[in-house]
Amino acid sequence: MSEYLSNQLAECLCKNGLITANETNDYRYYTQLFLEKLIGFSLILLVALSNHLLLQTIFFLLFFSNIRKYSGGFHAKNFLECIILSLIVYLGYVRLLFPYLLQTSWLNTCLLAGAFAIILTIGAVNHPNMHWDRKEYIMCKNTARMICVVEVGIIIAFSLIGISYSYIIFMSFGVILSAIMLLIAKFIRQEVIF
Repeated sequence: MSEYLSNQLAECLCKNGLITANETNDYRYYTQLFLEKLIGFSLILLVALSNHLLLQTIFFLLFFSNIRKYSGGFHAKNFLECIILSLIVYLGYVRLLFPYLLQTSWLNTCLLAGAFAIILTIGAVNHPNMHWDRKEYIMCKNTARMICVVEVGIIIAFSLIGISYSYIIFMSFGVILSAIMLLIAKFIRQEVIF
């Protein structure tokens, strides 16, 4: 669906002289990417709203997507698989892990510390679809590490000033899930090695 819509939009823009024929593929790609992100985030936010966890989930999405943009990691084979896996992971977290972590703060702290160490160690995984050259890869590794340090610092600061623990857990989950994605990509060798 997103591919069809992005193709139609690019063709319409080209027909009306708003873009050149050479720019059509770029517009298709970026429009499809935008639509897929919009659909994915919207579905997660709808599930969050139905579980009365909208603000917590917004924090999770901010923390996760900021690191993920630079760290890379595991990618599904297609958009449908990505959406299904994303919803399964999110629902599994909300229904199973979140209630347990509310009762055991030490476990969240341990998971966050482990994720912090993983991201600082690995930094980024160059997925074949990302096409990073060596310079981009090094820049992304360093940026992912810096973002991780900032995000963990924010989590610690929020904990110290007494922000509701449910927000802390969801912010932590953004960092933890980013680290898990890095580990999965390494484990299944879904990366380009220079």
